[in-house]
Amino acid sequence: MLDHLDFIEARGCWRLAAHISVLKEMGWPIERIDVPSPTNDDHGRVIALYHLPGKYVALAQDLKGGTHAGH
Repeated sequence: MLDHLDFIEARGCWRLAAHISVLKEMGWPIERIDVPSPTNDDHGRVIALYHLPGKYVALAQDLKGGTHAGH
């Protein structure tokens, strides 16, 4: 799972939704999970977590030339 803060820490970028959009347009089956995250100012606040099924993570690592568990 990946959220906006994880993305900022890993990539130093604020544009997670833009990257997710591009990957979805390319056909990657990224799942979005909306999680309630209320604050004092916004009781209805929801944040998105993104998930890519494991077999696609492995495929992406193979395409990048990386390794993953099971190889």
